[in-house]
Amino acid sequence: MAQDNAKFDANHYPTLLAIDKNTGEVRLVAVNPDGTIAAGGSAGSASSGDSTHMSPEDFSAVYASPTTLTLTGFDGFTPTTGQFVSVKRQDTSGVSATYTPDANAFSFNPTTGVLTVTGAAFTATDVFVVTVLGREKRSDKTADAKKVASVIPLENRQTSLLSYSVLNISTTATHYIDVSAYDRVVVQFDKTGGADTLTYTISATAQDDGTADSSCKYDDITQYGTVCLSGIAAASFTADCAHQILTKGIKYLKLTITPSGGANDADYAVYVSGCN
Repeated sequence: MAQDNAKFDANHYPTLLAIDKNTGEVRLVAVNPDGTIAAGGSAGSASSGDSTHMSPEDFSAVYASPTTLTLTGFDGFTPTTGQFVSVKRQDTSGVSATYTPDANAFSFNPTTGVLTVTGAAFTATDVFVVTVLGREKRSDKTADAKKVASVIPLENRQTSLLSYSVLNISTTATHYIDVSAYDRVVVQFDKTGGADTLTYTISATAQDDGTADSSCKYDDITQYGTVCLSGIAAASFTADCAHQILTKGIKYLKLTITPSGGANDADYAVYVSGCN
């Protein structure tokens, strides 16, 4: 059995994936809390682990030539050559052969979906079981199906909440943003043209009782309730700036832009994004 090495400590007990080089058999190897290792059952021709994708259950593998297969139908990811574990072919008489990257060079073209296995002897009537390590899967018991779960950390998921441009502002403008679904928000303000000065402030409210956003009670947080990403904290700003705000527990943000100078020619843009 070929087994990956893994580090573990008292708080983390990894699950390893082991491949039998002779048969191509896939097994799960669990590390117990006491540090001992217990091997799981054989994978057969179905997916054996949350991150193990196998044809024909999870994607399609079709004969293309004696050394190539065309792979389609990967759910939510495109593998690289290094993610392939093995290819098992079985002919109509039941005779099988297994190819692994250790013994046969693998090469996968993600554009065409063609997997090349050096030294293979595929035939058009073979049945193919291709094993790939991919994204984590979850069972959907109600649909008796498998789901591919996104493993992107929540803090890397960003949602645009506001993208707004104004030309020739002549009176104070106010923008209200509902941030109750986000732990952090970034607000970016840019003056994009004109001679007038624009003064920019940020206020917040925790009032969440059904009152309209424009009628809630707000407190100014420009200087002490934000992290200025483009300068020194201040009570207001007249230059381009960006702020990060911890919004957990906050219902609405209010952005106030006030022109001065009398030319009524100032332009600006505001961008707001939220993440958890």
